[in-house]
Amino acid sequence: RFLVPHPLIISHLMLLNASLVLVIRGLLLAHRDAAEQALVRLASLDTLTGLLNRREWMNRAGRALGADVAGDVGAVLLMLDLDHFKRINDERGHPVGDEVLKLAGEVLRGELRASDLIGRYGGEEFCLLLRHCEAEAFGRLDSRLHQALRRRCEASLGFITDFSAGAVRVQASETLAAAIKRADDQLYRAKHAGRGQTCCADGVL
Repeated sequence: RFLVPHPLIISHLMLLNASLVLVIRGLLLAHRDAAEQALVRLASLDTLTGLLNRREWMNRAGRALGADVAGDVGAVLLMLDLDHFKRINDERGHPVGDEVLKLAGEVLRGELRASDLIGRYGGEEFCLLLRHCEAEAFGRLDSRLHQALRRRCEASLGFITDFSAGAVRVQASETLAAAIKRADDQLYRAKHAGRGQTCCADGVL
């Protein structure tokens, strides 16, 4: 009878209540995990290009150097700077400049391997750590990157954009800061040699 509580009804209600509590708790935990993962992604990725931001790239590259690059004579550090980017922003507007950065990010992700570390170092500058990259492989990759960026920008934006870059082969026991400084010196050479090219330290090619 409905007027008199029955033990079976009470047990069913208790089970139903416990099930609802467990389901709600599971949903809340799943939502919390998803929110934490989203925060981690936001903290580690550059929002415009989708590449690693500078801090996360430095952390991962530093760990990679400390872990095994001392025995990996094939590792190459490449610093890449988009040519005449300020002129693009000034003459065509910042939205077009943002599109150039996005295209550059897409080209880098499309041409490099999953084992390579790619990051937006700042502004129009990108930094790459290429693992197990022998001389011939690097030469082919560099040529593909220049050609791919030119093609993508011309097809999508109606004008050609290229980049200047500096590359060094990471030496045994070399710190990340020292390798970046050497690559930046090579990038400086590339800019002053006319841009649109990659200058390499001894041992890269």
